[in-house]
Amino acid sequence: MFFKTRLLRTLLLVSCTMVALIDHLPGRAESVSDKCGLEDGLLRIAVTGSDKSYFYEWSASGLKLTGKRKGEFSTVDASPAGSVYAGRWDEHVTGLTQDFLGTDLRLDAPFAVSRNGQLLISAVYPAHSDLMLSPSRKLALIDLRTKRLILSFRAWCEVGSLAWSPKGKYFAVLLSQDVTKKVWKSPLDWFAMLVGHPISYHTLYVATYDLDGRVLCEKRLVDNLSIGRGYIVWEQAEGTEGDSG
Repeated sequence: MFFKTRLLRTLLLVSCTMVALIDHLPGRAESVSDKCGLEDGLLRIAVTGSDKSYFYEWSASGLKLTGKRKGEFSTVDASPAGSVYAGRWDEHVTGLTQDFLGTDLRLDAPFAVSRNGQLLISAVYPAHSDLMLSPSRKLALIDLRTKRLILSFRAWCEVGSLAWSPKGKYFAVLLSQDVTKKVWKSPLDWFAMLVGHPISYHTLYVATYDLDGRVLCEKRLVDNLSIGRGYIVWEQAEGTEGDSG
C-alpha cells in the first residue's frame, strides 16, 4: 500500500510538471479576442523572436492574427522611425533635447510624434543608462507647441514600441514582459548561460491609452517568445483623414 501511494504521488507530480512545461513552451501564440476594437484606424503589429514571427491587425472589428512564419525578421530594417531599433533620439523631429525633463533623465527611443506635430509620447530613462540593456517602463506625454510636460507615468512592463492614432486622440504601446525566470530551460538555454550569453524570453502585449494615460484596452499577443521584440504602426483606415487641427 505504501509503494502504491508513493507511485500515485510520483505520477501526479510528473503530470503536474508536464502541464507546467507545456504552459511555458517558448513562442506559443495566444488566441486573441475580438471583443475590444479600435475606434480609429488600423493598428499593424509585428513581433519576432529567434525562430518565429507573428503579424496582427487591430481594427474596429477586433484583433486578428494575419500571418506567422518561421524565423525572425530584422527589426532594424523593418521598424518605423522612432523605434528602439531604427535609431536613437531625433532632435530635428521632436524639437526637444534629450534632457528636457532634467539632467537626471533622458528622453529616448521609442518615441512617436502625433500626425499634427503637436504631441510627443516618449520613453524616459535614467540619464546614463543603456536603452538596449535596460528597457524603460516610464513614459512622458509632452505638448510640443508649448514645450510642456502633460503627464508622465509607468507602464506595468517594458515599453517596446509606440504609435499615435491617426486623429491623435490615443496612442498605442507594445509591451514586453520579461518571463525568463518562469520559462522551462532547454539544454540550449543552459549552454547559452554557461558561455555568458543567456537567452531571454518575453510575453508581448499591445495596449491603447487615452491622453490621461489610462489604459483603454490591452491584448496579449504571444507567450514566452525567445528574445521577443517588435514594432507597431497605426494607419488611417481607408477613406478617412487624420486630425489636422
